[in-house]
Amino acid sequence: MAGARGVLLGAALLPSGHLLVRGEEVNAGVLRVCRGARCREQQVSGSGAQVCVEDTDRPVWWLQPFTIVRLHLIPDANYRSQQAPGEGWKVHLRRIPPRWFCEVLEKNIPNVPQKIPMLCQECEDDRCPVAPIPLHQSSELVVPLPSRGGCLLFSQLPENAKRIRVEFHSKLDPRVLAMAGAGYMLTTFWLPLRESRTFHAILGATASVLFVTLFVILYVYRELRRTASGVLPAGGILLLFSTMLPSVREALWTWALPSSQIDWMAWLSMRDPWYNLPVGWIASGCATFITVCVVMIGAQTTMNFFAAAPDPENQVVDFVIGPDGRRVDILPPAPFPQKFLGWVLWVKGLVCLFTCTHTDWASAAFALLVVLQGSIIHNVREALRWMTVMTPRHLREPISREMYEKQGRFQTAHAIQALQQHIRRHPELLRSVKEESELRLRRFTDGGQHFQRPYEDIDEPRPWCSLL
Repeated sequence: MAGARGVLLGAALLPSGHLLVRGEEVNAGVLRVCRGARCREQQVSGSGAQVCVEDTDRPVWWLQPFTIVRLHLIPDANYRSQQAPGEGWKVHLRRIPPRWFCEVLEKNIPNVPQKIPMLCQECEDDRCPVAPIPLHQSSELVVPLPSRGGCLLFSQLPENAKRIRVEFHSKLDPRVLAMAGAGYMLTTFWLPLRESRTFHAILGATASVLFVTLFVILYVYRELRRTASGVLPAGGILLLFSTMLPSVREALWTWALPSSQIDWMAWLSMRDPWYNLPVGWIASGCATFITVCVVMIGAQTTMNFFAAAPDPENQVVDFVIGPDGRRVDILPPAPFPQKFLGWVLWVKGLVCLFTCTHTDWASAAFALLVVLQGSIIHNVREALRWMTVMTPRHLREPISREMYEKQGRFQTAHAIQALQQHIRRHPELLRSVKEESELRLRRFTDGGQHFQRPYEDIDEPRPWCSLL
């Protein structure tokens, strides 16, 4: 009881809007959570205030895969941020619904999903801090949440933020289109990408630039820490502390990085005070030359690493006939680095497809469509071909069988009569056939039958036989 009275007394002695929790002064602002015309207030005390996305805050079901729910944080009129935008807040994600594959992994391989934070995020015990994003030229801030749900725990507000109005708005997420496009490209064109020398060069150039940049940053940091340690007591700790402070970090970046064309020209026009050398242009030229060399070395290295075996020349190449009738040469198989690269690209594309939207059913449906697109396109083309096939009925109305047989007999008799008259007018045609056929041709000219079935076909049945 005495401890409780002490805490209450300390809270009463502190200025309005502050509490004393475990010996620390915490800003206890008020969150006014509004959903339409209905608002309720929550006190940001020692345990924090939790704001969750409800069903009424989400868009319609068919828009949920492509939208995010943004919490608009609108401070009161007295809010004037003296710090960097978005700082002074202490917000954490809570109760994010897990993906279906995370639940499957958790059931079959426990403790593995927590080691994949990019896919299976375990947001408990303040593991997922988020920073509110300031809107351009405004004191308002936003915090995005997936449309499938989740909560935000506000543990601390800025010092001069007494009352914060929280509103819920839906917005289309452009990352959905980017992730879906990347997944489609990787799962569809992984085979040409793994064999493309241009892609190998781009991959090596990017990796080499990143590696060299990281090495330079670590080297500069080590040298600065060593210099500060030799000049100041505990200089390394002071340097690390200064880089972690937001205000000091912002001041360093503002001083070092050019922010306009005038700053760029000032840096490039810098000259040596002793010999009046254009050290700015010399440094930029050296940096450009080193960057080009690093890019060329990295590109050439990866092109050699992923290179396939050369095609055989002046040799007989075995081949097979493909299903579409083309010739398919039997060439040496792809090397293992290419196969591994293709496998990585395909798996990465599949992961992008299964995480491209904010709902599991939409991501799974899109992934299934992309993986089975070859079969789907083939079946659709076959169905369209059968729907558009042309039959004789599309051209004219067919005649009956009786009319067909009657016209056939009439046309046959007319053609036979014309042939007999032609032979009578040209009797020399009788001597243009073999001797055994001349008698039958004379009989046909005199009105005989033009065809007579052989005797064995009329009386004797033809025996069935098989050739083994």
